[in-house]
Amino acid sequence: MWVADSNGCAGISDVVKIVVKENNNLNIHVLGSPVFCRGDSVVIEADSGYVTYAWSNGATSRRIVVRSSVPFQ
Repeated sequence: MWVADSNGCAGISDVVKIVVKENNNLNIHVLGSPVFCRGDSVVIEADSGYVTYAWSNGATSRRIVVRSSVPFQ
């Protein structure tokens, strides 16, 4: 889908897929806009209180900074 915002940032929108395993009570929070232009970023954060975190990019912290979108299959 082609998208453009009021700041003139335009591009193709990808769908974000979040898979939560073994705990359906976990909440994922997007801090900022989930739509961003090339060169921008968005922070994604999981609920606190878990022993481990494992993101698809290999990160293991509670909060990650996403700087690019990756199409999923």
